[in-house]
Amino acid sequence: MGTPFEQLKQVVADDPPRLPPSRFLPEFEDFISKCLQKKYTDRLNYSQLLEHQFLVKHKEMDTDMSPFISEVLGTFR
Repeated sequence: MGTPFEQLKQVVADDPPRLPPSRFLPEFEDFISKCLQKKYTDRLNYSQLLEHQFLVKHKEMDTDMSPFISEVLGTFR
């Protein structure tokens, strides 16, 4: 990653990060893409995100994300 200044330059100058293609559900890829837009006017707001197809679908399925989140957070320790 380089120095903190190089990291900051990358955040400001480079395109926003994207998930690797075809490794996740298209709805999830779209949701993440909508969250990572640099210009705030291009990002969905909180209410719009709650209405996103990915969240609506998984809310209806009552998906328990806690095991996944615990696993991800465990990788940062």
